[in-house]
Amino acid sequence: MPSGTGATSGAVALLPGVRDWLDAFRQHGVWQVIGSSGPMANIVTTIRALGLATISWPCFQGATLPLGKPHPDLFFSALR
Repeated sequence: MPSGTGATSGAVALLPGVRDWLDAFRQHGVWQVIGSSGPMANIVTTIRALGLATISWPCFQGATLPLGKPHPDLFFSALR
């Protein structure tokens, strides 16, 4: 796996500084959502694997939308 991807031994990991960045935005009231073209089961599994399950994340999956990538419906849904 390429260096700097944050993945090791088939597991996922946050890149250095990402958790601090996420926490700082939350402390300042900046809303964050997760949008993915993958199925919800994958989204939830990844959130848990990254140690982010203690945060309540609004999650959106592209699989439930009429148009997938590269259409921006997923992002528009997250903005609502």
